Amino acid sequence: MKLNYFNSTIASLGFLLLTPTLGHTQTPGVHQPYVGVALSWDHLSGKHSESLSSFMGKNLTFSQGRSLSTNQFNGYLFLGTFFNLQQNWFISPEWQIGQGTLNRQLKSTSRDPDMLFAERHLNSKLSRKMTTNLVLRGGRNLTKSVQLYALAGVDASLFKYSTIYENIDFSGGPGLGFKTFTHSKWKFAPVTGIGVMKNFDKARIGIEYRLASYSALKMNRTVHTQGSTETNSSKMKPRISSLMLRWSYSL
Repeated sequence: MKLNYFNSTIASLGFLLLTPTLGHTQTPGVHQPYVGVALSWDHLSGKHSESLSSFMGKNLTFSQGRSLSTNQFNGYLFLGTFFNLQQNWFISPEWQIGQGTLNRQLKSTSRDPDMLFAERHLNSKLSRKMTTNLVLRGGRNLTKSVQLYALAGVDASLFKYSTIYENIDFSGGPGLGFKTFTHSKWKFAPVTGIGVMKNFDKARIGIEYRLASYSALKMNRTVHTQGSTETNSSKMKPRISSLMLRWSYSL
């Protein structure tokens, strides 16, 4: 239901953006600072791999190229400045910040041949806790009120990865509980996108699409249990795309 409502809103807004504004005669100034808010449908994609080097030296594979796919609505704040150039072209540096929350639960099992093929469990979770980016938008005024543009810049996002490791009694007894390992890291990525917006005097409303692809997050953890050592290895390469409804106001 949410997705259908969102698609209907996008279609209605797209029609509004491409409809000329009657009576609009104001020409934007050469230098126009602005602030605004955005509602974004964020999509996390990419691949995840995780393995465990057991106490007997065997490599147990829990995940190999597993999808990270998940979606979430998020809100963002932004500010920037428009610079009008010759022949209806413009550029606009812009800074954006938001919580940008995304969570992906990754529960995996693998059979251990050294423990009568008992199932071993790893419960992992990848989260984005905060995001900010700086972009340069450049485009052309299609009419006095409608603008089409592309953007490029850099994104910085704080990712948190946690793994719940099950302590095993290697003598065959019951489990010994769980250990939770967490790791947080800021990751940087190039961000690109396209958008269209429409002016209503000092206000602007628009649709924008952005894509950021991050380098791989790699983590290795050593676990000591009952005098034995096991190593948990994780690797993931997240990618986040965003479809935004944006509203801004010129100061």
